Amino acid sequence: PFANSSFESIWNGTGYQNARAAMLRGDRLPYCGRCYQEEERGLVSRRQRSIENNLRQRGPEAFQDWLGRLQSEGGQTQERPSHVEVRLGSKCNLRCRICAPEFSQLIRKAMEQLTQQGSMLPEFYRENLKLSQSRDDQSWQVDYVEKILANSSSINSMYFAGGEPLITAAYQRLVDEVIKSGDAGHISLTVNTNGTIATPYWLEAFEAFESVELYVSLDGIGPSVEYQRTGLSWPVVADNIQKFLNIDQNIRVKIFPTLSILNIAEIGSLLSWYGELQGKHRPDSLTLQVNVLHTPRFLQAVLLPHEHVSEIRSQVDEIARSFPTFQTDDGLSAINKIQTVLNQCGQKEFTKEIKELLAYTELMDSHYDQKLADHCPATGRVFRTLNNSIGCCE
Repeated sequence: PFANSSFESIWNGTGYQNARAAMLRGDRLPYCGRCYQEEERGLVSRRQRSIENNLRQRGPEAFQDWLGRLQSEGGQTQERPSHVEVRLGSKCNLRCRICAPEFSQLIRKAMEQLTQQGSMLPEFYRENLKLSQSRDDQSWQVDYVEKILANSSSINSMYFAGGEPLITAAYQRLVDEVIKSGDAGHISLTVNTNGTIATPYWLEAFEAFESVELYVSLDGIGPSVEYQRTGLSWPVVADNIQKFLNIDQNIRVKIFPTLSILNIAEIGSLLSWYGELQGKHRPDSLTLQVNVLHTPRFLQAVLLPHEHVSEIRSQVDEIARSFPTFQTDDGLSAINKIQTVLNQCGQKEFTKEIKELLAYTELMDSHYDQKLADHCPATGRVFRTLNNSIGCCE
């Protein structure tokens, strides 16, 4: 376990050595499955983006020299980590429909309660609940942070994810220490946040870093996103995004929707809102990157029935023509990813997944005292088509 091992035994241990050597040979690693799936579907994966970023930061010649050293050393390296991905637990203030117990203590509590009441959760959530039930985040956070701080002088970039990093005290301690040491000045910080928190502490702390990019997980606007991310207030998030954009030129905001069956029919509203907001700010200060949901399978966007594809495609095309931001590389990439997913809709039989989707939605609507059609009318129409396709009664 990480907390019981020294940094050196992890960094150049058997696990990392073998992983580096396998990547250099071009072997597929089992824990990189999501990236391979995206690449096979014609999407640009995080693995590919990481390689491109490393190549750009080092330069082509230095990049090849680095690969050569790794090969000659059999996967060991004398370099200290220049990038760290920091995940300090599952404390979160939302209960997102596409999320899981391992990433949100509130979701874990809700699903534990449902289980105790005798409700049957989908298999994906039953298994995930088992993984997270006995986890104690605080037992390892101190050691984790200490290992990062011991190497902060070599770190050029950090990525925070959770849970919600901006409400978790361990992230604040890490930030305080790298600011105190002066290392924040050479660190580019990326934070994956739900956008509900913009306290004076964080707004000031962000200014100490070389640069900050905030990935705001936003799957829709208005009632639609309030349904998908239970506990979120859309006016608060919209106001916080403006606060982030007002800090100064070292802050970039990236709107980061995850495409699922819960929002693919509503995605046009988000794109239009983004297009209007982006037109009021510097091109590099506000961008858009579309993520695609892979698990659980019954929430994937490809469950969208073919009857609805052409309407959504036309809407997305019209929006893409209406806003200049969608003619940029980032904008075109986002539109192309949505269209790629639309091309894959209605091509397979998803009877099992549709039944799971409808049962899960009914269960959570009842538990959260919400109703899909009231918050997401377009998605409600999609669900009626799905319902009819398997002969269920409403």
